[in-house]
Amino acid sequence: EHVDQFVVEKKPAVLVTGATGNVGKYVVENLVKLGIPVLAATRSPASASKDLHLFGSKIVEFDVNKPDTVRKAVASVDQVFLVVPMTVDMVEQGKKLVQLIAEVG
Repeated sequence: EHVDQFVVEKKPAVLVTGATGNVGKYVVENLVKLGIPVLAATRSPASASKDLHLFGSKIVEFDVNKPDTVRKAVASVDQVFLVVPMTVDMVEQGKKLVQLIAEVG
């Protein structure tokens, strides 16, 4: 019996937080160009930049104040590119996000 030696490289899916921001949108665009499946995380998918759709990413709701949205998004990816907004709450938000991500594994 002949066995194919063909190996398919599985590229890990990446969740990009802050996908509509100045850094996140470029991360999404470039990951998609590399053929990597991307979930573009935003607090408001309905108002997300149409550029994210054009890049070919899937847009998901992701809001640190709605922990279930974080858990759901993280559960469907292999890696997270975490961008925390520059606000007075950024350290606390960053810690909370890392804790929620760690819960999912």
